Amino acid sequence: MSAKTEKEVKKVLISGVGMRDPYAETVKKTESKPKPFWRRLFGAQPPLSEEIVRTEGGVLTACRELQPDIVYLFPSSKALADKPDNQTEDRANQAVEIISSWEKHPECLVMPLKTDNASDLSKIYPCFRSNINKVMNDLAKRADNKEHWQDEYEIILLTSSGTQQMNHVARLVLANAPFEARYCSCLAPQFKKDGESRIKWDKPVTLEETTLLKRIDADVEGLYFHSVSDDCARLEDVSIYKPQKIMAGIIRKIFTAYEKMELLQYDEACNAIIPIMKLYREEKESLRERNSAVPFERISSILEAQAAFLSELKGQGELESTHNLVDLYFNMERAFKRGNYVDVLSRFWRLREGMMNFRLFSNCCLNRRALSAEFNGDVNKERAREENLNLLKRSEYYDRVDWNKDYLKNEDGLRSLSDILCGLFKDHDLKRFENKFNNKFDNLRLVRNRTIVAHGMASVKQKDVEDCMTIGKEIIKLIPGGSELYKSYPFSLDNIREIVGLLKHV
Repeated sequence: MSAKTEKEVKKVLISGVGMRDPYAETVKKTESKPKPFWRRLFGAQPPLSEEIVRTEGGVLTACRELQPDIVYLFPSSKALADKPDNQTEDRANQAVEIISSWEKHPECLVMPLKTDNASDLSKIYPCFRSNINKVMNDLAKRADNKEHWQDEYEIILLTSSGTQQMNHVARLVLANAPFEARYCSCLAPQFKKDGESRIKWDKPVTLEETTLLKRIDADVEGLYFHSVSDDCARLEDVSIYKPQKIMAGIIRKIFTAYEKMELLQYDEACNAIIPIMKLYREEKESLRERNSAVPFERISSILEAQAAFLSELKGQGELESTHNLVDLYFNMERAFKRGNYVDVLSRFWRLREGMMNFRLFSNCCLNRRALSAEFNGDVNKERAREENLNLLKRSEYYDRVDWNKDYLKNEDGLRSLSDILCGLFKDHDLKRFENKFNNKFDNLRLVRNRTIVAHGMASVKQKDVEDCMTIGKEIIKLIPGGSELYKSYPFSLDNIREIVGLLKHV
């Protein structure tokens, strides 16, 4: 693609045509000569005289100040108007006649919008889009390089002439056009300061910001953390509103941490969110000055709880804990909501096994992966470990242990672990749980074995894993401290919604 140069580029102006084109007429009222003092003393006010002031409208002003090479005017159609005065095609032709009389003037083309109602969005849109296609075809024919014709033009849209609906549709169509347009408006003369141009340049990002905000909301509901992070990065780049720009950057970083957590990369997630806490504290004070209604303290408490939760997960190895098991359940729940049923099934099986490992460790002080590992510095736990290990050695479950490698055998899946907890250590809560869901465990095992989660290549469907979600909530109750942490889990959808809501509050 060839680079643009000032010499090569032609300036193109596209504009609607309104009732204040080509000239706007306003009534200016001025006081006549003051009356005698005695008349004014008794309340008699001097009469006002009226003067019609005629000023150039937006089209003439833009052509005069911007000096385009080509002008495309989109008035409302005269042929389709329901009333003679309810059209601007005549005004467009008047503007062209005036512009043509200038010593140096652009080429002007009038392209009426083929609609009977220039205030109906649904009718204007196809007409405006059709006109833009005609403009692109015309410009491409004029260009030396037909393939990259856009390089030879600077295209400008005047947004202040025509109906509001025309302006709205124009922004929508041009935001998706295969060229980058610039946007300008024309100030009314009475609002112009001395020496100031009536033409003001606008940054055309409003439509994209709206689209991004709606898409972010939708992705939050689907718990698509990566998509939220990407869209916040784009919003940070394009937003012209500084508080929103700042908050988009902070939320992008927050969701990057969430994404790491979703992949069970807890160290990375924790390392990502801690600097965000400092950044948020610094920025919220400057933002608070602009809007005291924003729930900054509520968001602070949510972020602090999330950082504290991730700190509990940081540095953990293969051992289960209340925090990583509860998070695994919610990870499974998010996977179910997104339709990742393979992840649901694999996480469920790990959650069930992890719960039993943790009960063995918490209630019996035995680590199934290293039965001889001592509790250094905790005399009571070490005494309990020795007593329970000796009990295991003398029990009928002796053969369930690989004594050379110092861990419980895995050959029969979770059966050995369940039998030892329920049979040897009299875990009645686990026993009731196993009996209640025994048939469902058998069904889930069959599903697991024939799918890619275990030994087969079958897909996993929603109906296959619905029981995982029901049983998963019961597993939470069997995790020591699980029910309490479940209630205060800081990465709930409500909390995530509140954080993203800052984009609208600021």
